[in-house]
Amino acid sequence: MKGRDQIRGMIQAVLAEFSKPGVKFEVMHQSAAGPAAPLVWKAETPDNSYEFAAETYVFQNGKIAQHTFAAKMTPKK
Repeated sequence: MKGRDQIRGMIQAVLAEFSKPGVKFEVMHQSAAGPAAPLVWKAETPDNSYEFAAETYVFQNGKIAQHTFAAKMTPKK
């Protein structure tokens, strides 16, 4: 995704999904070394099962310069 509109839409969808009742979220690993901060997690939402998810945030001048996301996700519906 590129641009504020695409990123904003993705963030709104994630917030909507993860704010529903019954969400379970577990951080399996997190660290921060230099400008990169990896995060590994799993979750259950009413809509999806996230068996494994990995994100990396790269910071530059105090802001997120890059973000990656990969997951093994299974829809429940």
